[in-house]
Amino acid sequence: MIETAFILPILVMLLLGLVSGGTAYQRKLSLQNGAREGARYGATLPVGNVANLNAWLDDVKNTSVNAVDDGLPTGLSGRYICIAYVFPNGTGTADRTTRRVEDSAGTVTYSNNTCFTDSRPATERRVQVVLQRISVLDAMLVRQSITLEGKSVARFEAVAG
Repeated sequence: MIETAFILPILVMLLLGLVSGGTAYQRKLSLQNGAREGARYGATLPVGNVANLNAWLDDVKNTSVNAVDDGLPTGLSGRYICIAYVFPNGTGTADRTTRRVEDSAGTVTYSNNTCFTDSRPATERRVQVVLQRISVLDAMLVRQSITLEGKSVARFEAVAG
């Protein structure tokens, strides 16, 4: 009985930690899949098919978020979405580097930046997607918040629409 009383709390902590860690890992994979799906979709979506570049970024964002298991709802802790159309040599308003960032409150901002520095050639057109959220690892006495991130970049391959 005494041995069980000592071992049982440790065993429960380990089991809760495994379940919590497995959930966090599944969320991480889902974010990565959403980022990859969004980048691939954006790489094949002609910029000319939408009213303007901001609408194009909104479309890519919707595809990315819909590919995530829970859809990254507004208000989710640590929610961060960044979509960028990177065209280093583009100068036209409908065909230049533009970034869309959305925070956990749903506030959207547009700018002429990239989401992150990638290893692609500096002259290449590409689509960048970053999806983030906070998850909690919980093992009874130990509780730790971690930021999960899915990040992807794809070469822009679309032809004129």
